[in-house]
Amino acid sequence: MKTNYIRMSKSIYYDEVDVDCSDISGTNCYCDDVAMEKIEERLIDVPLCGIHYIDSGNYHYMTLPFLRRIDEDFVLVVFDNHTDYQEVAFGGLTSCGAWIREAVDTIPRLKQVVLIGAEAAACEETEFDDRVSWLGWNQNGKFVNSEGISVEKSDVLDYVGNKLDENLPVYISVDKDVLAREECKADWSQGVMTLADLRVALSFFKEKNILGIDVCGGPDDLEDYEGNESNREVDEVIKEIFRG
Repeated sequence: MKTNYIRMSKSIYYDEVDVDCSDISGTNCYCDDVAMEKIEERLIDVPLCGIHYIDSGNYHYMTLPFLRRIDEDFVLVVFDNHTDYQEVAFGGLTSCGAWIREAVDTIPRLKQVVLIGAEAAACEETEFDDRVSWLGWNQNGKFVNSEGISVEKSDVLDYVGNKLDENLPVYISVDKDVLAREECKADWSQGVMTLADLRVALSFFKEKNILGIDVCGGPDDLEDYEGNESNREVDEVIKEIFRG
């Protein structure tokens, strides 16, 4: 899959296809319609089918422009330590914390969402649409599903596989804050998954009909060399999985 780097701020980027959107104002955490229109103009030549690296978690809503391009029924699989299903705090603004809700509410082709790796307590407090199922972690570091049933680590992929509609293609979105802090440094609170866990989970989808992939997360600071290096390592692992 072709790799594209979409810069929303001054975060580190690489030497492959680089789309610089850092001059567009009104994009940090929240994005208004004017800014989104400018972003979509910049992305017009970026194909849906590819791995899109999208700066820090403040810009996870950048998944939406890619989802809106999909012209067939599909499943969205999200790896994230947060639900990203909040009520929008300010009317009319797209938010990094509410983009999944916006996708469910506004994209008819989106038939199913599977959220993996968020805190179970936050998931339990969220009124999800019936199309959303989740597999989260509790304070003991154990996985719990949206039916309130504990899931052994060894059974996680079986659970996900049973949830997926095998007849539908998949779009995958990864926020690196789903990983434990020992694995990489993200700019939001982090989950419990290891990089080995993420590798196995993403490899499970490799044989599926994948429409596209995006990845966000990491420190929003060029001077954080250690944090940026750990994130680069995760990016390379994801690239290796889908290019191999």
